[in-house]
Amino acid sequence: GMIMGIGVASMHYTGMAATIFVPHGDVLSDLQVTSDMRLLAFGISGITLFTLSFTIIASITQKEFNLLRGVKNELEVLVQERTKDLKALSTFPSESLDPVFRVDSNNVLIYSNQSGLSVLKYWEGEVGIEIPAPFIQTLNEVQFNGKRKNLEIHLDNQVFVFSIVSIPAMNYCNIYGQDITERKKAESKIEQYAKALERSNNALQEFASIASHDLQEPLRKIITFGNQLKHIPGNSDKRSEDYLNRMQQTAARMQTLILDLLRYSQVHTEAKPPRQINLRNIVDEVIEILEKRISETRGTIIIDSLPALHAQDFQMRELFQNLIGNALKYHREGVYPVIKIKSCQMENQHWKITVEDNGIGFDEKHKNKIFSPFHRLHGRSAYEGTGMGLAICKKIVDRHRGTITAQSTPEKGSTFII
Repeated sequence: GMIMGIGVASMHYTGMAATIFVPHGDVLSDLQVTSDMRLLAFGISGITLFTLSFTIIASITQKEFNLLRGVKNELEVLVQERTKDLKALSTFPSESLDPVFRVDSNNVLIYSNQSGLSVLKYWEGEVGIEIPAPFIQTLNEVQFNGKRKNLEIHLDNQVFVFSIVSIPAMNYCNIYGQDITERKKAESKIEQYAKALERSNNALQEFASIASHDLQEPLRKIITFGNQLKHIPGNSDKRSEDYLNRMQQTAARMQTLILDLLRYSQVHTEAKPPRQINLRNIVDEVIEILEKRISETRGTIIIDSLPALHAQDFQMRELFQNLIGNALKYHREGVYPVIKIKSCQMENQHWKITVEDNGIGFDEKHKNKIFSPFHRLHGRSAYEGTGMGLAICKKIVDRHRGTITAQSTPEKGSTFII
């Protein structure tokens, strides 16, 4: 209709001529009728169709036009990206640093990239002859069945894994190789570490058995015979009594140390499977166990909301007993201990639990050492203990795949963050 409306046609029939309408602004000029009125109807039809087409086009709003233009631009970007991807894929085999082969139905090597040719040199292989023998069996297993199978091959100091893929429709197999030498070395180290860890755990179990029986029995006899010596006539002088007291105190301290070592070794070796527990109930049980010490120190324990966790209940009880017990033990003279326990959920689905006190604190240069076995910041005469409490805490938290750290200011208090 548009073409009919704006075009100029000259028609020459026998004795007849017609001029088709030429639009000029809003006026149609040069209208001539020199033949049949059917030409006039033809011209009017052209104008009508043009006007209708213009009306339809004009009905598209500017917003819709912008939308269409945006879609067009997005399509152009997608086409460019796909073209780039296809180009990369088309050059991949030849440019890949990993070996790539193609083998026909007769196991003849019909293609190899440059990396593959380097590998083939090991067998003096090349394109155009049968693939090296180590590939034959696996190729025969996957040939024409459309399946994939991996084959690991050791070449001197290198290890490769080859993925053999059957393409039945094309009557050939593709072989994609990958150098896994470094991965194998890493796996070997992990295996060595696992064996060393197993030996260590076995040694701890043996120690636990010895500590619970053989080592404690002599100590019990020392303490018992010491008590009997105190009651023998003639051994009641002050010097002898002092020696006996020291002997019994040392034996008792040794017994406590062995029991702490036993607890430390049992964190991994004798722990029950974890289960869903309410941490608030665990802390309440610990407070009940420490009730006498809390009363003696006039301590206050403030507990915020605590979560339900998947954990080993006995170890959680021991963890909080050590932390709360230490907060009560290391309180400042003349200041009643105040212990705050609270928690919050973190973005990574972990829970952050803090145990804060107002005790003597410590210099933060020791914040990593305090979790080592037998490490003490104070003399035995000032505070009792073996230096194993925080080491046990760390081992418990490690076993639950968590972390424990400490923040502290001398004479203001400490915060343990789990």
